Amino acid sequence: MDSIPGSVVDPTYRAPIPARRLAAFHDRLVLRDPRGRTRRQSIVPTGDGVEVRGPFEIRRHVVVTRARGVHFADATGDPNPIHRDGEVVPGAYLAAQAVSTLEVLLPRLRLESLRVSFLGVSWYGRAARLSLRCTPIACPAAGDAPAAPGLRAELRAYQDEREVANGVLEGRLEPDEPHLDLPLHRVDTHWLGRVLEFYDALGIDPQAHLQKARGPDLSYPLGFLASLPSGSMVQRFQGEGGVLNRLTLEFHRTRLGLVGPPEVSVELPQRLRQSFTKILTAVKEGVETALRGTALVLPRAPKDLLTRPDV
Repeated sequence: MDSIPGSVVDPTYRAPIPARRLAAFHDRLVLRDPRGRTRRQSIVPTGDGVEVRGPFEIRRHVVVTRARGVHFADATGDPNPIHRDGEVVPGAYLAAQAVSTLEVLLPRLRLESLRVSFLGVSWYGRAARLSLRCTPIACPAAGDAPAAPGLRAELRAYQDEREVANGVLEGRLEPDEPHLDLPLHRVDTHWLGRVLEFYDALGIDPQAHLQKARGPDLSYPLGFLASLPSGSMVQRFQGEGGVLNRLTLEFHRTRLGLVGPPEVSVELPQRLRQSFTKILTAVKEGVETALRGTALVLPRAPKDLLTRPDV
């Protein structure tokens, strides 16, 4: 996988992972230490969980049932029939698992970029194995963000013996866990419910996002916001479906509050091709933009691509 320009390994990286965050995942989660048999271990036990001090790997084992897939589609507004009536796991589901895993385990990590390629179709009812190979990096100053320690995570996702997705996520550590406290009367309960349904579909305790060290966090999770463009694209395709091939997003420092529906902007080319189409997308609230990027989508997938194999 190509390296990201400016990514320099940071030997001074320190990030605690409390036990309650490790326990937030309903599906199997394993932290692997590639330096576990050396004197300079990357994962060190503490009185309340572990502390990460070097490169490590996060492994997830998830069986996506149709019910979980439909809940995810409901939460993110995706009407695609291949996820509701068919057997296909939403590609955005795998991307959301990767983003949300890092958000929950490392709440001080502010994600800045995501690149995911989907190499094959994933099917309901079959185990998916996700691996995030994490390397501490030194992030240079950029805009209003000072130089800081950060993390680069290489994603690999498998189903059966097939690699179905790979990608890279990168972010920087904030001094404190970012959070957004709001008066309860301002919280949009409908959209809060959709966030709760999103986490239920992923198999993650939503309190891991909603309760931070400094108090309640009533902002939209990045994993949720990153999943919204897929549903909007399907709506622009007039409900005919579509298969996500590649997703490239840049996350801004803005944290959108749970005070109303995020605005999803999708810019289609003047003419949709039968082959893959590049689409511009952004998620914002008023003038504040939380993320922007591009998606490569096959607007009308051939039937043989969506035919579930026996093995």
